[in-house]
Amino acid sequence: MKKPIIFSGLSLLLTLAAASVQARPADNRGIEHGQRYDRLVIRNVLVIDGKGTPMRGPLDVIVEGDKIAAVRGADARPGAYKNEAHVLDGTGMYLLPGFIDSHIHLHDERAGTAQPFEYEYKIYLACGVTRRVHLVHHFEGINAAALAAGNLPPELN
Repeated sequence: MKKPIIFSGLSLLLTLAAASVQARPADNRGIEHGQRYDRLVIRNVLVIDGKGTPMRGPLDVIVEGDKIAAVRGADARPGAYKNEAHVLDGTGMYLLPGFIDSHIHLHDERAGTAQPFEYEYKIYLACGVTRRVHLVHHFEGINAAALAAGNLPPELN
């Protein structure tokens, strides 16, 4: 009879511990959707660097302009980065490099409705694809001379 009581107590303790971890609010500061910043700190994030090595972290990643300036062990002190204007809490999140999609299909319409390439690019970007390879095998208006001269429409450059 003692085993069920001990098991129930342990189960309740684990449930309370899990609930307290999930209740922690994100510590974001100065972050707005769609904005770029001169300097951004991504705190406490798990990093997959794309080199085939295991995930690392949690780490703090400092981005300056469009370059990663530093990657270092997560600074868990409450006052860490208090002087930074833009801080993103990456707790429980993964940071990955952009993906290259070597096989995409761009369509200028779907079911008779116009679909601009710019819209499709944004969909790929939302999926993490930051670079694409588009092999031209048929594109109306392009001939061998245009290809050789590098005269390609913007969506193929």
